Amino acid sequence: MVVDKVVHRDPEDPETIVERYRNRYVTTVATLSQHGMELIQDVDALTRFMRQYDDKIAAHPLETYQPLYDLKPTE
Repeated sequence: MVVDKVVHRDPEDPETIVERYRNRYVTTVATLSQHGMELIQDVDALTRFMRQYDDKIAAHPLETYQPLYDLKPTE
């Protein structure tokens, strides 16, 4: 989470300074390769990463955690 601070003068009382804080969440993906670690934090880079590796990312949990039933529920 990142906290943004905005400071401005109150329009009704120019002598008063107003500080506002806003919390926002930032998604960060860390990738490791033989070239080192890369942090992906902006939306465009994360979009490119997901388009390139989405099939592999989705396949891993399906292969690793297969259901213990046959997906055919009883009546």
